[in-house]
Amino acid sequence: MTARMRQVPTIIAAARQNLQGVPRLWAEQAVRDTRGTVSFLRNDLPSALEAQGMANADPAVRREWETARAQTIREVEGFAQWLETDLLPRADGDFRLGRDVFERKLRYEEHVDLSADQLRTINERAIREYQQWVAKEAARIDASRTPLAVMDSLTRVYPPPERLIATARAQLDTIRRFIVERRIVTLPSDRMPMVRETPPYARGGFASMDTPGPFESRATEAFYNITNVDPGWTAEQKAQHMTYFNYPGLLGITVHEAMPGHFVQLLYRSQIPTEVRKVFAPSSLVEGWAHYAEQMMVDEGLGGGDPGVRLGQLRRALQRHARWHAGLAMHAYGESLENATQRYQQIAYFEPFPALREVQRGTSDPTYLYYALGRMQILKLREDYRRYLESQGKQFSLRDFHDRFLRLGLPVSLARQVMIPGDTASSL
Repeated sequence: MTARMRQVPTIIAAARQNLQGVPRLWAEQAVRDTRGTVSFLRNDLPSALEAQGMANADPAVRREWETARAQTIREVEGFAQWLETDLLPRADGDFRLGRDVFERKLRYEEHVDLSADQLRTINERAIREYQQWVAKEAARIDASRTPLAVMDSLTRVYPPPERLIATARAQLDTIRRFIVERRIVTLPSDRMPMVRETPPYARGGFASMDTPGPFESRATEAFYNITNVDPGWTAEQKAQHMTYFNYPGLLGITVHEAMPGHFVQLLYRSQIPTEVRKVFAPSSLVEGWAHYAEQMMVDEGLGGGDPGVRLGQLRRALQRHARWHAGLAMHAYGESLENATQRYQQIAYFEPFPALREVQRGTSDPTYLYYALGRMQILKLREDYRRYLESQGKQFSLRDFHDRFLRLGLPVSLARQVMIPGDTASSL
């Protein structure tokens, strides 16, 4: 760690030289994240190392580390100041990829060879279908109100911020029992992730799973990060942020990030047969699986048929289709950030502030349609695989399908060729 911190001045010097034509939105986020890094270095890092027995380290080693940390804090503070006073005033770059680059990015990274127009048609059809499903489930709760009103009432019931992490921990225990009892997927290990607040340098999203690298053998802990309210936000911004963590919503987030989503993917990574697959898994596989898990778990009975739980799942599905729209519309069709945010609110039943944060992410993550795209691919593969087995006189098992799919570590289009020999059907 000391050796790596000593390289920070060189990295920062290169950043000062190379950062040109940066979009203003990215520069603003960089200022916030860099300030968060200072806080991490000053407060969180020493605490974490003390918990690991830093006090027992060789005094000379500790002195070297303290010297390097102090220098790194000064360097990062200076870099944050430079970002704010030098880079930010001249940050006028355009974040848009353009249609051709967008399509090629999707083709080479996700093995999906579709035009922007085809992608838009697929997404608009899915939005209509899911919004019709929302209307049906909302009517089960209160047929006298609009789906938007019912959805809004559900999002207003959430744990207090000081209970957010504890609530997620309790939900995680419930979900694990459900997976075992319903034979959803084989759990290769009894390990569980640590649930914690998102570190201050990584608060750009709502929740994430921080897992060890594919070849890590010592630091094997995994962290389920949840972004709590920021003390600097207004009361209204805090309230709007917490609507994302309404009780059914938090349940689905925990399914996605932890079990049987990303954390279970981590447990299966050691069984993936090649190093290339372990390192270069496409996002439509990684995020597609986790998003698929949200719908599959409710289909299998998580929530006991509560329409509120189903509505929470549908809202998150529409959130992913809203991302699909935002990334595609801004990067391939030149839609403005403001218009994309308004459309996001309409698609996903989001409040303005969290919708804006979601769309801002799409400026630097253009193909974040891979969540919904991957979910749709896996759902189709599952049904096609079921029909294939039945044509062979064999019985389909959901758990066996999940186990086999996770062990492959392949893009869904290639997994189809392995699981269904001779398959030539589209993955969508």
